[in-house]
This record gives sequence, C-alpha cells and structure tokens, in this order.
Amino acid sequence: MLLRVRWSWIYVLFGLFLWSSCGGGPVTLAVSVNKQEVAAGDKVTLTITVTNFTLTDPASGSTASSTGYYRIFLDEKTEPLKEGFASTIEVTLPSGLTAGAHKLRVALYKGDKTPVTPTMEQSVTINIKSANLPTIALKAMGSTKVNPGEQIILSVDVKGFRLKEPASNTSPAKGEGHYHVSLDKNDAAKTYIGVGYKSTIKVTIPLTTTAGPHKLWVTLMNNNHTKANPEVRASLDFEVAQAAAPTLSVTASKKTAAPGDIVILTISVTNFSLVKIANPAAKAKPGEGHYHVLLGDGDPTDSKIYFSADYREKLELILPSSIPLGKQKLFVYLMNNDHTKYTPETKSSVDIEIVGKDTPIVNATIANKNVVPGKEFEIKISTSNFKLTKISNSPINKSGEGHYHVTLDDNDPEKDYFTPGYVESYKMTLPKNTSPGLHNLHVYLMNNDHTKYKPEGKANIEINVLDPTAPRITSFKADKTKVKVGDKME
Repeated sequence: MLLRVRWSWIYVLFGLFLWSSCGGGPVTLAVSVNKQEVAAGDKVTLTITVTNFTLTDPASGSTASSTGYYRIFLDEKTEPLKEGFASTIEVTLPSGLTAGAHKLRVALYKGDKTPVTPTMEQSVTINIKSANLPTIALKAMGSTKVNPGEQIILSVDVKGFRLKEPASNTSPAKGEGHYHVSLDKNDAAKTYIGVGYKSTIKVTIPLTTTAGPHKLWVTLMNNNHTKANPEVRASLDFEVAQAAAPTLSVTASKKTAAPGDIVILTISVTNFSLVKIANPAAKAKPGEGHYHVLLGDGDPTDSKIYFSADYREKLELILPSSIPLGKQKLFVYLMNNDHTKYTPETKSSVDIEIVGKDTPIVNATIANKNVVPGKEFEIKISTSNFKLTKISNSPINKSGEGHYHVTLDDNDPEKDYFTPGYVESYKMTLPKNTSPGLHNLHVYLMNNDHTKYKPEGKANIEINVLDPTAPRITSFKADKTKVKVGDKME
C-alpha cells in the first residue's frame, strides 16, 4: 500500500514538469500573408506568431520540446518551399504555378526535425492571377490639362486581346471585343464618353465636368458591350481647368410687333449646353440648363414674370395679349436645370416695339450690314395689317394698302427716296458717292399716291458703308456651320 502511494506522487510530479516545460499552456500558431492576389513567380511575406513555443535556428542543435522552427509547404506537397525561425519570412512562389487558389501551409517542427506532437499547422490562401491576362498601356498624346468641352487624344496599346469594331447584338467571343472610355467612377458598361477599337481615340470632356483632377478609364469590353471577365482596365490622370463663363446673345425676327404676333428669337450661347427641360426638374449641373424669357428685366425665377422657358436655339414666341404698347425689351436669362438662376448671371436682351393690333407694321432685315456703294444688295421686307400692292400710274388711296419707300438717313420719304417697292425682296444700290461709315436705311409704308401712310409704319436698318477703293474680302463661306470641338471646317 505504501509503495502504490509513492508511485502516484511520482506520476503527478512528472505531469507538472511537462506542463511547465511547455510554458504553462498549450502551443498556438497563427499565420498571415501580406497579399493574396499575386502572379506566379512573385514574392510574398508571411508573418508567423507562436505562443508557448520558442522559434530557434534549427542549426543550433537544440532538442528541447518547447523550441524549434517551422516549414512552409505549397498545397499538399511534402517537400517544403522554405523553412525558418524568424517572425516574418519572404517566400518566392514557383514561376510555373497555375492560375487559381493555392495554399501555403506552415507547420511547427522540433529541433530534432520531427513534427511537434500533436501536429501544429496553419495555412493561408493565395490567388494566382492568369499569366495570359490582357494588358492596357494608356497615355495622352498632348496636354492633360483641358477646358470643359475640349478633347484629349489617347494612345491605347492593348496586348493579349483582339480589338474589333463594335457591333450591336453580337455574341461575346473569348479574348475579343473593343474598349469603353469612362470618366472617374462611372460604370464603363453604362456611362461612357468614348468607344474605340483603334490605337488612338479622341474623347470630349463633358462641359459639365468640374474643375480639378479627374481620371479617364479605358476598360476592355466584350462584343456585346459587357465587361470582359476578368475585368481589365487602365487609367489616366488629367486636370480640367476652370470653365470659362458662358456667353449669351439673342436676336429677334421682328423689331415691331403687335400683341398675339409670333416673334422668332434666335438664342446663341458659348460654354453652356442647352438641354431639354425635365419634369420634375432635374438637379443643377455646372455648364448646362435652359433659358427663361422675360418682358423687361426682373427676377427670372418668378413664374409670374417670365412667360417662356425653353432650350431650343430658335424659339417661336407668341407675344402675350396683355403685353403693353410701346418700346419694350425682351430679356433672356440662362437658368440651371432646376430653374434657379445660373451663376455667374448671364443674360441678354433685344429691343422690340409693340403696336396696336390694327396698326400697320413693317419689318426689314439685311443679310450683311457691310455695303459697298455701287454694288447691289438685298433687303427682306414683311408687313402686318398692311397689304402691299402694285404701284399705279393713276393711284387711288385705300385704307390698309399701298407700297413702301426706302430712304437713306434723314431723307424725306415723300421727296428723296430710292425706287418704290411692293415685294418682300427689295434689291437696291447706294450711290457711289455715299460716304463710308455707319448709316441708316429707313423703310416707310406709303399710300398708293406716294404720301406717307398714317398711322406711320417704319422700319430701320443700320448699315456700314465701305470705301469702294479700299481692299476687302469679297466673299467668305464655310462648308458647315455646326461643328463639334475638334472637327475640321473648310
């Protein structure tokens, strides 16, 4: 009985010795990797953390059960890639490693080169990228600092992907397609500013782009405009300069009109995009919107004051029946998409005289205000509430009909006038001795007997008389009058 008690004490003491020799607790092992997306042949760094186990150089010859080193294995291979005892270690991956997921296993070994018992092993997963993944080399051909609305020319060098001209409703073919150019964080499949398949492409930076740094992205797309899988894209940094302030000008088809008449306003803008008005109103965007038309100046956001909101370059404006008679000004304001006033404030105006509905009206226009004495030019003439009739040798005056006289400057329309006219296209020639400089042509409505019609109907045209002996350009034409930035004009 005494012998048995003694042996039990020996077993307890031996157990306490094993516990204390292992640091007073179980051995633990943790492993992490600095990057998981890598290519075959790349280097990765592993961080090894252990407790209750001392990592030592296997060459030290230590045989203690609480000391040792680790071995690193690839997947299920039994031959280690590397072994070590430092808390971090760099491992070079095999160059022939196939694409996809792989494991790096770390196992603890004792100084005698046998595994720790029980086995202590942890692993991390790495993903090997395909060696045949397409590449894009992207650079700008010229400056990367542009104004809104200007173009950047991109050089696009694609390897490992066949570029074909885009076509709609085409089934994807592996490794074949085109590319989309998108701006900043826009999804290349949904919002893009360029589509290409050649080694260069011109892209126009939208007028609404804010000033400051931006990115252009070139993304490879399948034939059906979906993204290639895996996604392949490259970026280019560029800078947008502060946009120039917009300009606005307006002209009217008539200088004299009556309530209810149609006046065509021609709207010209620069550094601003006129866009269709949304309902409900869209959010304000820099450099785009529409315009409001007011009679007289005032608050263009007040719906009681403005009587037209539009985005077209030519507006057929019906004058309100309540418009006051007399000399008036029509104002046009640039507005944001949400109908707030654009900043900086941009407005323009045109003069118009409002007469009674029954008052005779004459309007006259000239294509080119520069006139050479002795050279024929043309005036376009239109009338309202007055009928133009042929000139008679035995005239009889009738209310609301007659012809017109054209005079120069302050000449009397009943005594000093050019050849009388009664058609809408009037061709005339100034005397060769007309002095160079600014002059006024007046078109008067006249009775059949050549007396001035009452109430007076009169139109004015300002002309610039040129010196006939001075050198001048006799003609100037363009092959097109509507172009985009970067287009050619002849």
